Amino acid sequence: MPPPPLAEPAALSLLNEVTSRLNNPAERLDPFTLRRYERQLKAELRTAPVELWGPIHAALGTIFHSMGDNRDALDAFRNAVRFQPDVADHENNLAAILFVLRDYQEGLRHLARAQELVTNNAEMLATLLCLEAKGRQALHDEGAERFAFERAVSVAPAEGNPQLRLALNAADLGYENDAAEFLARFLASEARYQRPDDEPAVAVIERHRSEAGRILQLWPGLRRSVNLVIECWTSPVPSEHEIGAHVELPPSAWAKLRSLAQLGPDEA
Repeated sequence: MPPPPLAEPAALSLLNEVTSRLNNPAERLDPFTLRRYERQLKAELRTAPVELWGPIHAALGTIFHSMGDNRDALDAFRNAVRFQPDVADHENNLAAILFVLRDYQEGLRHLARAQELVTNNAEMLATLLCLEAKGRQALHDEGAERFAFERAVSVAPAEGNPQLRLALNAADLGYENDAAEFLARFLASEARYQRPDDEPAVAVIERHRSEAGRILQLWPGLRRSVNLVIECWTSPVPSEHEIGAHVELPPSAWAKLRSLAQLGPDEA
């Protein structure tokens, strides 16, 4: 009879429970539960193996941020990086909290380090690049902002949730047309719909109206961006913006145009 499996260390068991609940978007932990987890994790730090110190501090940072204690979150995320300097998630967390505290320059340095550490995870690299674009935007560096976002687009997987994340990030950055386009790509990939090359994003969103509506209810920022695009697409063009069907020119101008049309480019 084989021996029973070894029991999981208490610190690891607690850490798994805390992180799974913190990372579950469907669950919002109340302040009482968050404080209880904070006390338990701090107690485990006294006896936990050193390889768990980084993840425990990262979990504490997320707890503090969830409670609005961003300075304590900053200290915790710095500790996570100190104990595990080669983990991209820790660098990403530290950059994100620095952005919250408006220290964009240091945040961008940690984002650059996180990007160096991501080697075989295109989805995470795209997320880091979108966060970089937001930092560049805060610093009013429009060229670098757009370059970072376009790099994110180039590395993100072409189907599924990465396209939805691009849509959400585009909405955050104020790229309304991009937000609608990536939402359309997500809807088409989820429905296994073969989208014609010339079909506009608005038409795809209308085609998959039910699923689009469900998503837009969850993400107000994306809903605002998509509604702006739909409004622009469906609104009538003001008469002053319409292309003229008839152009009035004096006879001398018509004669000049005819003479130019008969000449080659060098002669003109």
